[in-house]
Amino acid sequence: MIENSPAEKAGLKRGDVIIEYDGKKIAEPNSLRNMVANTLPGEEHQMKVMRDNKTVTVQVIIGELPVNAQDEVISGDYENVLKGVTVQDLTPDIAQKMKIPDRIKGVIISDVAEDSISSGVLAQGDIVQEINRKKVSNTKNYQEIVSRIKINEDVLLLVYRRGTSLFVTLSQR
Repeated sequence: MIENSPAEKAGLKRGDVIIEYDGKKIAEPNSLRNMVANTLPGEEHQMKVMRDNKTVTVQVIIGELPVNAQDEVISGDYENVLKGVTVQDLTPDIAQKMKIPDRIKGVIISDVAEDSISSGVLAQGDIVQEINRKKVSNTKNYQEIVSRIKINEDVLLLVYRRGTSLFVTLSQR
């Protein structure tokens, strides 16, 4: 979750799964995005979320992401194995809060769609350091690399997770 984002200010927490927006069930992340996009900033709405295996109702006031936050978040709208993976820049503030060593560079995964091939392999909080042996330094660089990956191409990632760097292979098969 992005620090100081409208979602954080509304009381949503990392790991919350939004299941309803104004009484309408959420079937997939894009439907929620579209519902929120069709809402004016400042309007109050009700969301039901799953939090720690309990259903919680949250009143939210729709806001706008700060411009700098919008620039650093890249959603996973690719037609390859990284479809559904959303990343953002690994800022010094995020690195400090997550106790990530200074030597670790890359982008941090902020979301993995449930229907993504990467789901269950990659996780929120993972740091993508390399893709197919190419260093990842920021979201712009990540986007350049990922946009060149073909639909059925296997991908080798170097990921930093909970104190360890490991190689992960993603495959369509």
